[in-house]
Amino acid sequence: MRKLFLMLLLAVVSRSAMADTWKYTESKDEMRSTVTKYATNESINSVNFDFPYQGEQHGTIELFDKTVNLLYQKGAD
Repeated sequence: MRKLFLMLLLAVVSRSAMADTWKYTESKDEMRSTVTKYATNESINSVNFDFPYQGEQHGTIELFDKTVNLLYQKGAD
């Protein structure tokens, strides 16, 4: 799992240097009257793993509210 994480991190960071690839979105919470802003960037690199992560995968980095998430497309809990 650690190897998967490191490979996806490298893939995402290599693309994140290109500023025009970031996507910016907002999510409104009507009940609390708050707005959360997100920035995401998907890697152009891909990796292929065996079961249970089989198939081509791209990593995504997501930034919001002083939090950084590294996401991958397929996987097991």
